[in-house]
Amino acid sequence: PNKSSLVNTNFAVAPSQPTSLYATTSSVVVGQVTLTWGESAELSGGTVIGYKVEISSNLGVTWSTLTANTGTSTKSYFASGLTSGTTWQFRVSTITNYGGVSLPSNVAIAIIYAASDAPLNLTATPGDGQVQLNWATSLWINELNMFIAISNSSRFS
Repeated sequence: PNKSSLVNTNFAVAPSQPTSLYATTSSVVVGQVTLTWGESAELSGGTVIGYKVEISSNLGVTWSTLTANTGTSTKSYFASGLTSGTTWQFRVSTITNYGGVSLPSNVAIAIIYAASDAPLNLTATPGDGQVQLNWATSLWINELNMFIAISNSSRFS
């Protein structure tokens, strides 16, 4: 008797890694980064079901998982709560429905800067056709250059 058996050929095959990972810091809120990337070139027959997102703060010596699986095929991720004054490195891996996980993408770098504090103790001293401004610098302001252009038609009282 000739018996045939079915063999499941849907085993975990690693897809290719995502391409062109970019990190963009928020210009509005300190500590936020948006990651975007391109499609994996080869999925080995599977379907993208999510992405693994990793982060490092020591130039990639060690990596921590931000999310094990985004649960979506959307090629972006929003990271928040990142410490300012730190250089962060990110990488992303593709996850398919066959259980395959790609090698990590290229590394994208984001540097989080704290918003500059306003100058402290600002005082204005009027003079002959001029005003002298004095202030104490805050922690993040090292130098401030101020240029005021006043046309002949402008008048201040």
